[in-house]
Amino acid sequence: MNYRLLAIELGQLLKYDTSLKEINRFAGAFFDFPRRSYPNEAITSQRAQLIYDWIMTLAAKRGDAEKYNKPLLQFCRSLAPNDDFRTKIDNVLQNAGFIVAESTAKDTTHTDYAAFRKQLEQLLITFDEQFAASDHQRRGYMLQDLLTKAFPLYGIPIIKSFTHYIVECRWRTALANIRELDGLKGQVDRSGRQTMGLFLSINGWSHNVPSLLKQNPDKSIILMDGYDFRCALDNSVNLRELILAKVEKLNIEGESFYSAINYRSDQAA
Repeated sequence: MNYRLLAIELGQLLKYDTSLKEINRFAGAFFDFPRRSYPNEAITSQRAQLIYDWIMTLAAKRGDAEKYNKPLLQFCRSLAPNDDFRTKIDNVLQNAGFIVAESTAKDTTHTDYAAFRKQLEQLLITFDEQFAASDHQRRGYMLQDLLTKAFPLYGIPIIKSFTHYIVECRWRTALANIRELDGLKGQVDRSGRQTMGLFLSINGWSHNVPSLLKQNPDKSIILMDGYDFRCALDNSVNLRELILAKVEKLNIEGESFYSAINYRSDQAA
């Protein structure tokens, strides 16, 4: 299977018929890894380069790359604006050595996406309404409910708590302080090495919280504020991809907070 050929030909095919936001949106839906940059001087279109980056990031996974072939096919076909393009994309996939199974089943990609958008819009309305709520305790419970509904929409599994992320959320007038993270840190420490803590504080935290977290040798907690969460609800960022980028920033630079503002700026660069 020639991933490079696929990346080049797919970008060439779709460079005028998709958008940067749509490419990132579907990549976030099907892939569980952050995108890396693979500059190619022969590619002059931003959209084609973005498609190239996503596919080459997958290809760089070496032994693990083949396990992503099914999500890769789903990603490629989801970018098709119509049935004619879907046929052309299948031809590109086959030319690159991928097996495209024949199917008479109705393609539900766009139907599923419309339902996804509708659910997100309903959650966003509920979220925005809570800014004017006078019952702050009820608002806190509502935030928990919003998280419980938003995470599965982005393919982040949950049980009573979150399987890979233990999440605590705060919606208080006062900024969160480092002591409010002690309980979360204790839960993460007792849950094993594969568990991360995610602390969502709608109004943010005191200025010393990120620096104190950075001093801790166990880098296991990422921070999210209200703007980050709202960006996920209005679909200007993919929640799954944003969280993966936050984790990568924590692992590489030790920074517990990587804002949606900086993430979007880096993606556009």
